[in-house]
Amino acid sequence: MGMRTLKQLRSIVGAVALTALLFGPRSSVAKNVNEAAGELCSSAWAGPTQCSSTLSSDEASFMSRAAIDIPAFKSCPADWRAQKRGGCWAKVSVFKDEGPVWAYVASEGWLVDPRCLRDSRFGPQELLGALKTASRKMNPDVPLSQGGCLGAYNPDWARELTAQVWSRRVAVECPAWSAAETPCGEETAQDSDSSGESDAGGASHLIVIEDAAPCLKSKNLGLPAFLFHEFLHAAGADSVPLSQHDDPNVSQYAFARDRVYGTEFLCFLPKSQVNVVQCRDAVSYETNNPRYDLCRDGFSTDFTSKPPAYFLEGNASSR
Repeated sequence: MGMRTLKQLRSIVGAVALTALLFGPRSSVAKNVNEAAGELCSSAWAGPTQCSSTLSSDEASFMSRAAIDIPAFKSCPADWRAQKRGGCWAKVSVFKDEGPVWAYVASEGWLVDPRCLRDSRFGPQELLGALKTASRKMNPDVPLSQGGCLGAYNPDWARELTAQVWSRRVAVECPAWSAAETPCGEETAQDSDSSGESDAGGASHLIVIEDAAPCLKSKNLGLPAFLFHEFLHAAGADSVPLSQHDDPNVSQYAFARDRVYGTEFLCFLPKSQVNVVQCRDAVSYETNNPRYDLCRDGFSTDFTSKPPAYFLEGNASSR
């Protein structure tokens, strides 16, 4: 068999997967996907440590349900966390209510539950794009003009947060949900299973997407802001008790001192809708060189008796 290009190999798996999804019985689907994946591995990523030439029936079944726009299957090296290696798939056991599964490792370090890539509320590329947007907001090397935020306002904290996507083992999960769930979702810690060296050794921080509708409405800040918000919880940036963070009746001044909301607003809203206290709190956190001068012009100094309307409307998550 001649060497195929990556595009051709991806087409092989994609075509088999789509055909299987629409027409094929599960037994033949698994066989065909297995063969396609075996060809992909042996032709493009030869070597037993990089990928296997065969897939188990569960793995083949997963691939058979994948859509064309789900990232191509390429297994991560065993030490992908240490290498900070993304753009590949890793076998992990960190998601609640699921055993070991192949999960996608985004290039920025987020671990993505395969159920999220099959979620009908948003496409795979929309979710991965939202993760990229959230990552750019805390990338120390991305300027404001190119979608950055903390790289300009607090580069020391930005460097720390970018590293913590990997070190805090942040994963995005999409379990079964109902409209009665927490709007958008929540962040929670989960002990990592010791099955598999690449996933052992510490707690994972799960960003759980539940009732995502409030996040996806056009009047709200959107999925990237929700992911950014919940990651700040995972990174330990909370400055107020959870009961106060969740309270829609808290005073505006108390609300402005909530670092998670304040940093989210700083990075996703115009200056005129961000309180100067929120800016000052974000620029001074985890740094010995706070740039308070960046908060002088254009920020709101309005202290009303209630938080702003976009908070009360469920613009951000409630946890």
